[in-house]
Amino acid sequence: MYTFLDREHIAFASYNGKDPLGLSIQDIFWVQAQGNYVKCCWAEGEEVCTTLLRNTFTAVRKQLPDSFTRTHRYFMVNLHHLRNLT
Repeated sequence: MYTFLDREHIAFASYNGKDPLGLSIQDIFWVQAQGNYVKCCWAEGEEVCTTLLRNTFTAVRKQLPDSFTRTHRYFMVNLHHLRNLT
């Protein structure tokens, strides 16, 4: 379950709706599929945080805006955080 709180924020939750995680879309660095889970990495001030959500990569991918691009079968990055591409 994913809900856009506004144009700049999204709320992630596991399949069962528990453990909601509200984030600024700009703060999210990447998301990665890990079996039946999705690992999310984001900035919280100067700290880099990660967490696992019990949900599918496909469900997450469909909810993220165009600023996220799939770079691998199991990985998406927020283009706003790329410095260069080789």
